[in-house]
Amino acid sequence: MHSITAGSLWPVFNKVSWINADIKCRLLEWKGRSDLTLYCQTGLPRPRPQEILIYQPRFPSGWPELFRRACDYQDDGHLAKFIRAIATTAQISKPFASRSHFVLKREDQFLKIAHMVMDSAEQFNRESANLETEMICNKYEYPRILSPEIQRVTARWPRHVGFEEAWFHVPARNFKTLSQL
Repeated sequence: MHSITAGSLWPVFNKVSWINADIKCRLLEWKGRSDLTLYCQTGLPRPRPQEILIYQPRFPSGWPELFRRACDYQDDGHLAKFIRAIATTAQISKPFASRSHFVLKREDQFLKIAHMVMDSAEQFNRESANLETEMICNKYEYPRILSPEIQRVTARWPRHVGFEEAWFHVPARNFKTLSQL
């Protein structure tokens, strides 16, 4: 998530005149290096484009409604930034959609990903927030060092998602079934 949200700053850096082209190139290079390092550290989660194809949003809509839902969501701002970053990625990747190695080609695919994120966060609050937070806290002894809201953030956004163990507290996620997609 943090790699994606930080990436939404790229169009801003790219437009300003007070950062010269060499520095912009260096920033982009190091952003890419950082993203690859983080991807490796999280267990190399395998992309699952089939999951995007079969996903049906709970409340299908366009970007404006998704942005409204994300802004209304009661959290520390992670969700709204995540949805904004997916929309930004959809915009800046349009010129590259014709390239064969780009898996996501169309705006509706990015929109569906944003719906997946939004629906997942809302489902967390609606169905399993307390249970998941308790499971995380019991495993890692977080109550001694983290506030209750940070505990919920930790449960809401799993880390190291390329490892099956990262999903132990997420009741709707069947890692073995997903690995077959």
